[in-house]
Amino acid sequence: MNSHLLDTYIFIRAYMKPEKIGKAVARILENPNSVKYLSAISLIEIARLYKTKPKDFDLNVPLSTFLSEALTQL
Repeated sequence: MNSHLLDTYIFIRAYMKPEKIGKAVARILENPNSVKYLSAISLIEIARLYKTKPKDFDLNVPLSTFLSEALTQL
């Protein structure tokens, strides 16, 4: 079983625009045997990005809902 630490950018991109991620990353994300991790600092980075550049996120839900859904799906 492989483990992967997801970069903040990859995490956001994979959830919001999965068609824009590379094939190698897509294979990792789609592999059910691949364990994926996200650093706690990534959550802080996402919160800061959301606060400073909310238009980049274009969310129709609160940030907490976005994070919960993204963490569950990915």
